[in-house]
Amino acid sequence: MVALRADMDALPVEEMTGLPFASKERDTYNGLDVGVMHACGHDAHVAILMGVAEFLTSVKNDLSGSVMFIFQPAEEGPPVGEEGGAQLMLKEGIWADRKPMLYLVCMSLMPPTV
Repeated sequence: MVALRADMDALPVEEMTGLPFASKERDTYNGLDVGVMHACGHDAHVAILMGVAEFLTSVKNDLSGSVMFIFQPAEEGPPVGEEGGAQLMLKEGIWADRKPMLYLVCMSLMPPTV
């Protein structure tokens, strides 16, 4: 079993870039009306995992074992007083019969090179 995970929560941050595709979404978070956006790459993480899932599905007959695709909500933590994130996933038994997993955060502060 190989498990691949992506965090997929938006954050209570108002996007102020002025770009035409900037998030204009609003929601209530901890009792406040806030702008929400994918402010730290979660949209990229989801897109990457969706691409990997599509590819691995296309070659599944050539693979042995199984792959679990995990899309984790509320990775940054749920609003105060609400359940969510990894703790809720554990409580609901998503990893009941699984071995420990390694969690890796990718962050590059280096400029791209050729």
